[in-house]
Amino acid sequence: MREADLQKIYNKWRKTVTIDGLPFTWLGKEENIEAFSRFANLDKPVEFGQMLDLEGNYDSEECNMFEVKKIYKTKEDYNLEDGSFIKSGTSFFVISKDKYGYNIIFENNDKCYFEHDSRKYYIDELELEQFADSSKVSSKKEEIKIKDKNVIEFLGKDSVVINNISKDELNEILDKNKSYSWFKINNKNKITSEDFTNKNYIAALKEKEDLKDIYIKKKYDLNNLVYVDDNKNLYLVKNTENKTDKEIEPFYNLDKIKEIPLEDVCNRLGVNTSSKGKKLWCNIRGEKTPSCCINIDKNYWYDFGIATGGDVIKFVSEVEKINTKEAIYKLADMFGIDPENNIPNKNKFNLYISNSDYRKIGIEPTRATLNLDINLEKQSLDEVIKLEKAFSKSMNELANSNEELFLEVLNKKSIPIIYNNIKNYYDCLSRIEDYINEKENILTGFHSLETQLYMNYSKELADTLNNQLDILSKTNIDKIVGFDIKENKVDFKKNINDIFSVCLENGVEVLSQEIPEHNKVIKNLDEFKDYILDYKVPELGDVEIIEEKISKIEREIKSYTYIDLINWCDDNDIELVPLRKEKTIEVEKEITETKILPKMKI
Repeated sequence: MREADLQKIYNKWRKTVTIDGLPFTWLGKEENIEAFSRFANLDKPVEFGQMLDLEGNYDSEECNMFEVKKIYKTKEDYNLEDGSFIKSGTSFFVISKDKYGYNIIFENNDKCYFEHDSRKYYIDELELEQFADSSKVSSKKEEIKIKDKNVIEFLGKDSVVINNISKDELNEILDKNKSYSWFKINNKNKITSEDFTNKNYIAALKEKEDLKDIYIKKKYDLNNLVYVDDNKNLYLVKNTENKTDKEIEPFYNLDKIKEIPLEDVCNRLGVNTSSKGKKLWCNIRGEKTPSCCINIDKNYWYDFGIATGGDVIKFVSEVEKINTKEAIYKLADMFGIDPENNIPNKNKFNLYISNSDYRKIGIEPTRATLNLDINLEKQSLDEVIKLEKAFSKSMNELANSNEELFLEVLNKKSIPIIYNNIKNYYDCLSRIEDYINEKENILTGFHSLETQLYMNYSKELADTLNNQLDILSKTNIDKIVGFDIKENKVDFKKNINDIFSVCLENGVEVLSQEIPEHNKVIKNLDEFKDYILDYKVPELGDVEIIEEKISKIEREIKSYTYIDLINWCDDNDIELVPLRKEKTIEVEKEITETKILPKMKI
């Protein structure tokens, strides 16, 4: 098939292709090459290079500022939104433009890291202007008309073109020319005819590193001057050269980032998953039925509810409602991945709490303002505006920009929730103890429906409370409440063991249905464990090895929890009958209610 005919078919096919409602942008992927090859009824798929040529010749809308097939270069090091790192001076060309923006392709460069193998990027006009150096390739340079007659006579022309060059290039030009003519400019981003007047003309020569007026020895800043060489060509130092303390951002090997298992990311972000074969299902949008599927083998996810999916970077971006760049930084921080250029991640959060963890402590993570109780009847409009301005950011951003306000939000919203859970937990333990003591048999009390319901609830409450305290312990909330917040963590198993022990303190008669001679009165947990040891010893038999076996069983019984003790009683038809019902010992409550005093100051 002739190339011209193939191009016509390509143009026809190209106009029909969209991805998620947006124009075709993933040039070079196998599915697109195969799709076009099928559309064109080709005997074999087109080559990638041929696909590039076809795309380059595609009859798209005419580009406005940047021309198709022109070669451009980047002004400076640049981190693209998808995570690609582009080195200063990297060549690229525009292949098409439509109402959504420009399709561009970067030339391969060992010093760059590209997110996509095709080195193709879809970018809007504003972003392209920020990093594209078109001064050397644009066929048409902007001319500035000169109005001042004296300047026109001096330059020998009534219009000029400004050549943007680097400081090093300007120094080379100064060395080769004898001219000492310069024009001061008011705004280098918008040079007009008003800058080229007698008033703005100066005569200056370079002395070492300084540019000095030849008459009054005043020093000038190169950034605000246009140089006129011997041939009356005009030069200006490029904007990118004027930046001081230029911030170089880290860039990461995205292959390493994408290898992080999605299952591990879910665990870190507090996203609950359920396993079905080689796939995990999770809920990332708060719907009743989980609709997000994770393919463990491919480390890929897809949410059927919103028809969106992708890699681990896009997953974090979707769950945390952040952009791609922030998602890459957070993944690197969470899993200890260092940047390839050894630049510290200045965007790294000193404090990072996942959105799901914030919600566990009653905090809306995406906008701090939503955690404030604003009352328009009591607060003036100015106060509300001031609050909105101070809190119009995410909680993580607030934590790392104004810790005092951040802690005040936690003190007002989270601490009361923690206090309420602590109180409810110890209330439940008291109810459990009461239900057990109401029964004639301790074991019956432990097995009662009321006790089991409260024990299940208490265990869930303990897990929730400890998780909330772990989350809060990441912050400096201790400074506000005046004590170590983690002191209030609870040990459900130990607390129930204590309750079981308390039930024995008043005296319990151990009744054996099978061996009445083993009936005995005990008054503490140690006596009960000794009773079990005595009960088991006759079963050991061989006198020669009895010491060894007794030692082993002693260690086993010593580690028994209340569950083990109750199960042993059930297995051996043992009853525990209290000698009297009054309770003499209370479970020690590990909380001082006066410690937590929520207080909000704005």
